Amino acid sequence: MAEVDPPSHPSTPLDDLVRRWVRRAASAALRRSRAGWQEVSERGKRTLAQRQARRDLEQFWVRLGKTAYQLQRGGDIDHPALLRAMARIDALTAEIASLESGP
Repeated sequence: MAEVDPPSHPSTPLDDLVRRWVRRAASAALRRSRAGWQEVSERGKRTLAQRQARRDLEQFWVRLGKTAYQLQRGGDIDHPALLRAMARIDALTAEIASLESGP
């Protein structure tokens, strides 16, 4: 299909005004779109960093618990709450071993 050339009449001030308005509107829409995507991207990065930090914190709590368990077993620290927690850990460990060994 052949392309149609625009009319060859001289542009009027109104034509120029409409063209400038359309360009500005398109440019503003593009800027808002970019800003929106950047905001979404930054929010995603921040959420990912928060999740990673929470995961790291949980891992450190687990390590701290294991360290306290070992220190209690070694006699380096002594606290009733640790003794209760250790008794529960030992009971769960025995239950897991029992379940793994089968009937």
